[in-house]
Amino acid sequence: MIIREREKLADFADSIQAIESDFADDPAGSLKRLISRYRQLTLRQRVLAAIEKSRTEEVPWSLVPSVERICKCILPERPVLVTMKHQMTYEVTYNEDGNGRIILHLPLLHRANAFMHVLIGHELFHPAIADFLKEAWPDVGEGIHVICDDVLKHEEPDHALFQTRRLDELVTRAHRIWKRGVEEFMCDIGAAALFGPAALWTMSGYASSSDLDTDPTRNDSYPPWRKRLSVVYDHVVDNELEKPYLDSLYSSLTRANQHDHLDAIKRSIASEKAIIDATPSAPHDVPDEFTSRIYEFVYASLSQGKKVVSDIANKIPNRWGTVVTQVPALVKRLEHLVPPCEVLDKNAETSPPAELSAIVLACWIERLRLEQKHELNLTTYSRLCRLMLKAIEDAELKRAFLSREGHSRCPSLQR
Repeated sequence: MIIREREKLADFADSIQAIESDFADDPAGSLKRLISRYRQLTLRQRVLAAIEKSRTEEVPWSLVPSVERICKCILPERPVLVTMKHQMTYEVTYNEDGNGRIILHLPLLHRANAFMHVLIGHELFHPAIADFLKEAWPDVGEGIHVICDDVLKHEEPDHALFQTRRLDELVTRAHRIWKRGVEEFMCDIGAAALFGPAALWTMSGYASSSDLDTDPTRNDSYPPWRKRLSVVYDHVVDNELEKPYLDSLYSSLTRANQHDHLDAIKRSIASEKAIIDATPSAPHDVPDEFTSRIYEFVYASLSQGKKVVSDIANKIPNRWGTVVTQVPALVKRLEHLVPPCEVLDKNAETSPPAELSAIVLACWIERLRLEQKHELNLTTYSRLCRLMLKAIEDAELKRAFLSREGHSRCPSLQR
């Protein structure tokens, strides 16, 4: 694939020379052709860079089968390519027309930082909710158009042309604010629906070096982190559909006599609640009236958006709420420094592979226990990351083995 893409890039040089030779006879047409070729060249360069950084020596390969399995559940017609980049953020690129490959970019610096990879859940929901954002905009746009028109009336424009141009620009800006706000909140909820409280802990850690109250107008239209954490907290802890899963996790840990781990979860969730409810340590600018009015539409759209996310998440059979009973057994394996890749059954000849969300949640809970006992240092943290990635890899290998024709009919494996 890399060789073919490089050959196609080389062909661009010849086509650009042909355009240059025609420029004297047809300047306008040559310019349009050149712009088109440049756009195609840029897109191909991005694809080539993604492919080159998706090779085994670059990507945390343990994650790839699990990522592909999630995509098959929520976006069955679209293949996914996992690749790396030097920037410090997670990102997904895709065609919003619903076709083509999804490219998931992970930060190279966090290649082995397994806990941060929970943010993959957030990124995978971007293409999954694209249709909802398109369908919701026409109804929302009517109300936003009225607000933009009202804002312009108070600005007293100089002439009609200026007002028409400004209205178009203001509606475009409002659409960007609305879309970015709804999209980020929905993807945060998607990560929480997939990984439960692990998503809350990961997002909180990711945001810890940022100003939690930065206004959207000063942050490329992204909603403030404190509000994003609040939305995730409400979904995991207070949501009527998700709260029973958290109660089930508590009960499972109690029955397994893992009281230190249970206490670590409750303390951590209480700590996150305190962060969410805290007053900003420094005074912040009040959001401008225009952004505040647009965010009323963001929150109004989010009520329907939550249902959309829940419907998508229900297509994922291994999301956290369905596998919390696996967690105590996986935590016990971690205490013995064994990858938490399967749930042992003493009465069976074989045991089922652990699910991704259960592995992630068990590792997070063990990390919280070590933190609260002041036993988490760089060495133990790195070990936990390796155990998590190894468990994800081994679980997928076992799952693939059990599903192979012939092995699935083996009596001992059926039991």
